Amino acid sequence: RYLVALASESLTPAQRAQIEAAGAELLGYIPDRGYALRVSPQREDDLRTLPFIAWLGGLPHHLKTHPDLSAIAGQHNPGSTKLRVILRPDEPEARVNEILAGLRLTAAPSGKDGAWRVEATVPAGRLAQILSRLAGLPEVEAIEPARPFRLSNQDGVWVHQSFVGPA
Repeated sequence: RYLVALASESLTPAQRAQIEAAGAELLGYIPDRGYALRVSPQREDDLRTLPFIAWLGGLPHHLKTHPDLSAIAGQHNPGSTKLRVILRPDEPEARVNEILAGLRLTAAPSGKDGAWRVEATVPAGRLAQILSRLAGLPEVEAIEPARPFRLSNQDGVWVHQSFVGPA
């Protein structure tokens, strides 16, 4: 299970060790004094007893969705939107693919520790519903707009700026 722990202060190395001894794996930092954790449900109470943990709970679903996608979903007829779903490491993409069934999608392993990225083009009128369903999945880490790569030729700029060329 994925949870967020809000600490009363930045964690010291000793406090990090206590969290791990309580059965949680520290996955990352969430500003301000928040820590993403993976923990079995049976060990949650062990974490709650730690005096420096001010709050422990699931990541609010709206924080998984990029603000640009939320704004597009609020428009009346936004047109098709290409999005990228980022899964936590070692989590299967099957439930994400099920939600996106019938859409043009691409799923590929990407990132550290077997994380997956799933891209799909969502038609007008379905974006809000799909974002809500995806954000509700615990294995989904984030949902963001899928932007195309833009290649640039920095070497050509450097040669021009160095005034290297025919005399």
